[in-house]
Amino acid sequence: MSLNSTFQTTASATGQDFSRWQSHAKTLTASQLRFAISDCQKAREAMLQRDTATGRVFNQVKADFYLDQLITFKDELIERAINR
Repeated sequence: MSLNSTFQTTASATGQDFSRWQSHAKTLTASQLRFAISDCQKAREAMLQRDTATGRVFNQVKADFYLDQLITFKDELIERAINR
């Protein structure tokens, strides 16, 4: 295993991921959405930590994945506020 593969994945959010998140978001209460948003933010921050030995961000791709999920959940909260 190369050092680079330790810190990077090639997985990024797919259209299927977004569809799944959007469907799931519709089943959550506002409180549950806020918790999920907070959880995504914490996971994203963890993925953005720098390795002390190399100085590299641990996993930028996964951080972006969590950001996509976070935005999808926020969009649902915004949509609900608009349609109130």
